Amino acid sequence: VTCPPTVTCPPPPTCPSNPTDSPGEVDECLTNNGGCSHTCTSIPGSHECSCDSTYELGSDQKTCVIPSSTDACGGIFTADTDSFTSLNYPNKYLPNMDCYWTINLNDPTKKIEFTFARSFFLQRSSNGDCIDYVEIFDGSRTTDTLLRGQLCGNTAPADLTTSSNIAVVHFSSNNKRERAGFSLTYRGVET
Repeated sequence: VTCPPTVTCPPPPTCPSNPTDSPGEVDECLTNNGGCSHTCTSIPGSHECSCDSTYELGSDQKTCVIPSSTDACGGIFTADTDSFTSLNYPNKYLPNMDCYWTINLNDPTKKIEFTFARSFFLQRSSNGDCIDYVEIFDGSRTTDTLLRGQLCGNTAPADLTTSSNIAVVHFSSNNKRERAGFSLTYRGVET
């Protein structure tokens, strides 16, 4: 074990991993990042979580969330349950949107169940093809399997459930005829 030059270390393994820790104290940030979704900082007797500049600390004081007062196009979610919307929902969304939300539940044994609000309206062509759409990928990449394909129209889709604890939601709009959009809630469910 190597200690910072300003700390006098007792014999390992009681050497502090942080100069602010007392000898024998455990640095919680070394295990699973202290449970923090972004940054873990060791402080005497404990640790603190903090977030990157475009996020705020959630009510659990560990998970970083997109501020509700911010019009956000995309984000990363790790909480067991949360929700997000297309920009401006329930008013018309903006043209030329290309938004990605990643849901990565902390519990790898759970699946993700998605529920759309009843007020759902994304542009569809007269022949039924999706022009503006939302799609949910069953995994961490947009090359993973789609759950029920591109979703559009004016009827909220039935609930969808992933096969794992990770999913990507993609929303795309073209440059004309914007609609009300969508509101999507997810929750972790036991497998």
